[in-house]
Amino acid sequence: MTDAPFALTASDDAAELLLELTEEDDPHERLFDAAVETLGRLAERGYDPLTVLHFELACVAEAGYSPTLDQCVVCGQEVISAGREYFGIAAGGVLCAKCRPGQARVVSLSTGALRTLAALASDEGQTWQRLQP
Repeated sequence: MTDAPFALTASDDAAELLLELTEEDDPHERLFDAAVETLGRLAERGYDPLTVLHFELACVAEAGYSPTLDQCVVCGQEVISAGREYFGIAAGGVLCAKCRPGQARVVSLSTGALRTLAALASDEGQTWQRLQP
């Protein structure tokens, strides 16, 4: 079984995100570069969920909605790893143990999952490309 249909669907989704997030004559160089990279990787290697997620996170960042992953989104304190981390979906990032109570829509992520998410969201270098699906 080939993953070509998945790659085609992912490419179509990327194009749709660009249409929805940008306006004509309103350049978004970083987003365009991320789209070119994503479409190239999908064409070369087929469907890769990490490539798709990296592009989606680049879109979120360009729209100004990047999640806070390196400190508590409420108080700004560094989150000390305890094996699992609280991620406040409604709050928009990680939560320390002190700020967790009373927050709505909180999920628990492993420290590894949070590190993977941070690597995928990073636009520094190509660290995310070393991740394995």
